[in-house]
Amino acid sequence: MQKRHQKTLQALFRQPTSGTVAFADIESLILALGGEVLEREGSRVKLGVRPIIGFHGETVAELRAQFIAAVDDYLEEGV
Repeated sequence: MQKRHQKTLQALFRQPTSGTVAFADIESLILALGGEVLEREGSRVKLGVRPIIGFHGETVAELRAQFIAAVDDYLEEGV
């Protein structure tokens, strides 16, 4: 993983989550991890690490919360 992706990941999991993380950096991180970025209605974007793990949010804090919830759901299903 590139250093810039490591910095983005660290910023996303810092408490409290910084509001200055650029969304483009988050998209780049997801793509580097083999995920996908799908344009949605209006300004919405869906990010997913795998098609079975999808999450979206309009702020960094929402994105972080949705990511954690999606991973928790995935692990609970035992897929």
